[in-house]
Amino acid sequence: MTDRRVAKEVGIEGPLHVVGNRIIAKGLKQMADLASHVAEEALKMKADTKNIEPVVTRQVTEFSDKVKKLIEDSFNALMKGDVKKSNECIERVQECEKLERILTTDIMKQVKEVNLAIGIRAIVWDVGQMAKYSEAIAEVAINRYIETPNDFCRWEKA
Repeated sequence: MTDRRVAKEVGIEGPLHVVGNRIIAKGLKQMADLASHVAEEALKMKADTKNIEPVVTRQVTEFSDKVKKLIEDSFNALMKGDVKKSNECIERVQECEKLERILTTDIMKQVKEVNLAIGIRAIVWDVGQMAKYSEAIAEVAINRYIETPNDFCRWEKA
């Protein structure tokens, strides 16, 4: 019985919280690995940046900014228990997937040097994967919200 008391004291409400925490931790690790890969790719391309059209650079930067905001919003929704914001984040992940596909097409059309196109595409893919990990965080936030009875969800005995 003391194990559950200790768990509650450190913020673990029940066994499902452990699973949610594991999903979040795994997602964070994966996002960190992806960010590291983005940095490696950027360093490889550093000498060739003059061959990148400014429009491509702007599009990739805007995409990265959208995903960064999405990740922040997913965490805020988790911390605040905001199910509406969590659902909005999940919808925004789908928008990011569409944007990733459009960006890929633009990169293939506008970047003539193959190795440079591959590097930029790898960065876009990595950033897109980060968006997908933020979706898992938003889903954990929703699960946490419905774990306890509230106006939105109420436990009833069958």
